[in-house]
This record gives sequence, C-alpha cells and structure tokens, in this order.
Amino acid sequence: MTLTLIDQFSLASSELEIKEGCIHYYTSFHAGLHEPYLLLIPGWAGPAEMWQRQLNTLCGRFNIIIMDYPGFGRSQFSQANEKSFLKNCRLDTQAEYVNGILAKEGISDCVAIGHSIGGALALTAANQTNSCIRAVIGADSFTYMNLYPKANVEAAQAIKHSILNGFDATLEGLMDEYFPSGSDPELRAWVTAAMSRADPLAGGAILENFMLWSLSEQLKEFRGKVIAIAAKKSYVESDFLPEYGKKIEVHCVEKAGHFLMLDQAESFNHKLLQVLNRFH
Repeated sequence: MTLTLIDQFSLASSELEIKEGCIHYYTSFHAGLHEPYLLLIPGWAGPAEMWQRQLNTLCGRFNIIIMDYPGFGRSQFSQANEKSFLKNCRLDTQAEYVNGILAKEGISDCVAIGHSIGGALALTAANQTNSCIRAVIGADSFTYMNLYPKANVEAAQAIKHSILNGFDATLEGLMDEYFPSGSDPELRAWVTAAMSRADPLAGGAILENFMLWSLSEQLKEFRGKVIAIAAKKSYVESDFLPEYGKKIEVHCVEKAGHFLMLDQAESFNHKLLQVLNRFH
C-alpha cells in the first residue's frame, strides 16, 4: 500500500502547542460555513494517515479536522519532564487537547469520529465542559467486550509492561489479531510500519490509561448520539447488547478487520455517509 501523505489532499497543517510538545493536525474547510464539521481521530499509535481512504469521500461534503493521536505520529511528547509526560498520556488531558483544537479553529458544532481508542478519546472530549462535540462515531470502537468495561489495575499494568518489554512483538501480535485471513499483505505491512514508529513509553502509558477508562461512566454523562461502525467479528451481540445496546447504535461492516476504514474502505465509507447524513 503506497503511503498517501495527508497534505496531498490540500489540507492545511497546523499545531496546538502544549507543555512538553505539540498536537499536530490538518484542516480542510472547503465545504462551506453551513456544512458539518468532522473531527477524525486515529487509534492507538496511529498517525493521521490512517484516515487517508476517507478523505476523497469526505472532502467537499464536510469541513474536516484530522489529527494524529496525541503521543503518536507528529504529536509525540517530550520526555524531558516525567510528570508532564505522564499527564499527557491520560485520556482526560488528551481530551482537553482535542477540545483545544476545536476552540482554536473557532468551531462550535462538531461530530467526532474515532478509530479504536480514538473513539474513547472522542467520547471523553465530548463530555468535557463546553465541548462542541454533539455526536461520537466509533470506527471499530466500543464493541470489543474484552476491552470494555474497564480492566483492573493489575491487568492494565500488565499491558503496559508487555509493551515496554517487547513493543515490536506486541505490535506483531496485534496485527495477527486485527487483520483477518486473506487481508492485503501490503496494507498490513503499511499499518505495522506506521505504528512501529510510536514511542513505546508513550504507547505503554496511554494503553494503561485506556484500560482503566470506563465506557459505562462516559455513556451515563453524554447526552448526544453514540454510534459504532464495527467489524462484524468484533460485535458479539450476546455480550454487547445487555451492557451497552441501549446507548450505542451499531452498524457492521462485513469481512472487515479492526482497520476497517482501510481494508474495507468502500463499505465503511458508505455506512459512514449514511450515518453522517443525519447531522446535516
């Protein structure tokens, strides 16, 4: 899979300066003042390019902000100050940065779309005071019942230590789980290479914080719409519905793996547009 640089889509590159680093993002406001604003957040270890197969579909129909996940891609944190570094790895702090981007761009109404733990970040940001996020869409997010509800402290720490002690091996194991049989090997290689550039210290700390995050608590607070576009195999109806079925609307994409916006882009984009049409 050939890497398509985000700036080839004529998106303006911007940064939100923070203590010990910056958050890198891109904008396209060509659709018009009255068209919806979308914020696209990749998942763990994900750069903005994870959304490259959506941009031809979305640009011109929506005003777009697409960011690196805080701590990864072009938004890596300095380790000069350990206290600040660890604070930057917390979801509530990262959510402040998400809302900081929206405030910097003067946006007052937004739909946030997050892949994997990017969905958790989007929902956390939507629940913060004065957030302009009115709906959250998760791309293969929220429906993994081995990740929700939150883990205990010991399990979260074990995940962190696994990453710190063998980042490449952990990443390769995730790829085995996330890409279904018969997947495009070039796509898998590209995703692996993109994620392998992540800082293991940030990766471990961010994933530990995510494991302690509570979907149930966030759903109780949020008054907007929460939708999941899920890979079919990740949506286990018997486990999911009793816990979250009344709060999250789920649409499934057949034959998709965890990176469904890349490996089944046409089907994903079709479902995404169907969902987004409600917010015009």
